[in-house]
Amino acid sequence: MHGLLGCGTELLVNGDTGEVVIWPGDETIERVKSEQAVALRTPPSLGAVPGLTVMANISYAAEVARAVEHHAEGVGLYRTEFESFAAGRILTEDEQYQRYASVVEAMDGRPVCFRLLDVGSDKSAPFFDLPQEDNRHLGLRGSRLLLRRIDLLRAQARALARASVHGPVDVLHPMIADRQQFLTLKAAFQDAIAVVPSGRLRHGVMFEVPSACLQARELLEAAEFASIGTNDLIQYLFAVDRNNEHVAYDYTPDKPAFWWVLRPIAAAAQETGRMVSVCGEAASDVRFLPTLMEFGLTTLSVSPRFIVELRLASQRCSRGDEKSTSRTPR
Repeated sequence: MHGLLGCGTELLVNGDTGEVVIWPGDETIERVKSEQAVALRTPPSLGAVPGLTVMANISYAAEVARAVEHHAEGVGLYRTEFESFAAGRILTEDEQYQRYASVVEAMDGRPVCFRLLDVGSDKSAPFFDLPQEDNRHLGLRGSRLLLRRIDLLRAQARALARASVHGPVDVLHPMIADRQQFLTLKAAFQDAIAVVPSGRLRHGVMFEVPSACLQARELLEAAEFASIGTNDLIQYLFAVDRNNEHVAYDYTPDKPAFWWVLRPIAAAAQETGRMVSVCGEAASDVRFLPTLMEFGLTTLSVSPRFIVELRLASQRCSRGDEKSTSRTPR
């Protein structure tokens, strides 16, 4: 069909096939709704593939069901602060423990990585009683806030220690700026759980502040694992507010400097034998998968809906069917 469609024309677009229906009838709309409901109940299934580990990002304990349905090889990022945002208040230690334990039990021995409360900047709420700041993006957030608000850290640390009795727990320290800050926060965490029965607990760092990336080897020698948070890393690396529509064109991983930062982190991971995962939007974009795998960054943590797509892309990469489209350094 050729020609222009008038303003207000109703369209039904199939994002999978590219099919467009103009002025769809009630019968067509009901059929599509029914098919969509079935698709949501029965997600595509593809188990683990060789050479790539794909874990799930979750923000709420209830989301672990989707991770299991998509055969996630673990929870690579549990954004724990969102539980408080949903509740409209700071959760008690017992409330946190109940949520955390339910996720650990649901994953049945597979790793679960809990990011400590990453509050501040654009993630705030009145009940956290944070100070007023002129530049919240460069202020009291992440690990800096936890070291200031030991009450928040102690309750969460104790809840995580209790949850680790049910299975392995990885603790991810957010917005780490350097090795000393990580060691100080880890020591405060361990002090908080000194008398709490616990199972296996590991401590890791987020690579999202450029200064931490420059200390990758030193941090990986002190930590037991790490995760590259590509969203904040891009924001701080290029001095671009990812929520600012006026500069959104500069918020992209498809720039050489981003990959120049990732390459030494990957090399440090191989040298120290530490597992370094990748999360954020860049991890879920299949265009960048070949380069990540080339660097040796073969553990990704993404929204459950991207798990199958990444595994299929990995299989294509292994057959040589897919090339990287990112402008990576050579």
